[in-house]
Amino acid sequence: MVGWTAHTRIADIAGMLEHYLDGIYVFDAQTQSFRSFLPDRPTRAGYLTEVGPGDGLLIRIKDVRGLVLQRPSNVEPRALDLRAGFNLVAWTGAAATMEQATSSLADALVAAFWWDPIAQEYRTYRPDLPRFSNLEEVAPAQALWLQLDADATWDPGEAAPAPGGSEAADEELLQVLGSTCLNLRSAPTTARPAIACLAAGTILRSLGEAPVNADRYEWIRVTVTMGPHSGRTGWVARDFTTPYQRPGAAAPAANSGTDPNGPPADAVAGDATFYHHSLAGNVMYCGGTYEPDDPTIAASTTYDCGTRLRVWRGMQYVDVTVQDTGAFPVNDIDLSPAAFRQIGTLPEGRIRVHIEVLSQPGQ
Repeated sequence: MVGWTAHTRIADIAGMLEHYLDGIYVFDAQTQSFRSFLPDRPTRAGYLTEVGPGDGLLIRIKDVRGLVLQRPSNVEPRALDLRAGFNLVAWTGAAATMEQATSSLADALVAAFWWDPIAQEYRTYRPDLPRFSNLEEVAPAQALWLQLDADATWDPGEAAPAPGGSEAADEELLQVLGSTCLNLRSAPTTARPAIACLAAGTILRSLGEAPVNADRYEWIRVTVTMGPHSGRTGWVARDFTTPYQRPGAAAPAANSGTDPNGPPADAVAGDATFYHHSLAGNVMYCGGTYEPDDPTIAASTTYDCGTRLRVWRGMQYVDVTVQDTGAFPVNDIDLSPAAFRQIGTLPEGRIRVHIEVLSQPGQ
């Protein structure tokens, strides 16, 4: 189950999953039936062509460990009209308790269900049977089944308070990336066993301690703020988290965006990767110092220093300038982590992209 927060062509989602995809399904609450996209039968009558903000998706993939689907980065509050019966939808508010998130449904809500991809089982929220509920919080863009006994409008209203309340406003909040769980460890090393497995979207609060570099990762000590492991403290690898962005906050980089038209026909296909964190502070081939947080940095063996490129993944793009080179194939590109995060997630490591030349040096 995946929550979606932007108008997107199914073909673009299928393109990100490539040959791993078995099918994509959405649930039509009006008819109480599924609509689907099956890659082996893409043109059959009534097939699914597009999804939009607030849609919940059921995606079946082949057994591929670590496969990550890059969802739209924007999560803006959106009221959804729900029907009596079952509704598969995405929460578009801020992280909240289930009681807070479902308050606008009043007495119409019978139950809410969330598929836990780690445990491979449903977790349930029953407002009338709290003792039998094991779904406590909901994260931005999380998909839920909502069972209602009357039509109602699900309105996130004003953004829910940040985890921990207003006192946490100045603290660093992080969110777990990826589609597989992130290990929470008792010490900053992969040699120690995991004490918990944190699902994608889990919100963490940094304890502000000095990070520790070990086993090729930068480790930070955090407290889990939501979910079944709420309150637990331990160490996680920062590379597999991203700063938590509250709904309505500004985009993390001004040089990125979304265009429903996608890349132009002359864009060149290649792979994108990102710099290792150990290279921070090094002098780049074209001059200047490499900064991981600079979203405009790219390295290429195909394009000259100073070439401005637009790197596309589906409808999302990031604009970068070639400032470095490296040992990788023609048409591949290496991005700063800040640039890579505009179109992918660090756990993916390598993603398929299309590269458009915006300008040559001196233009």
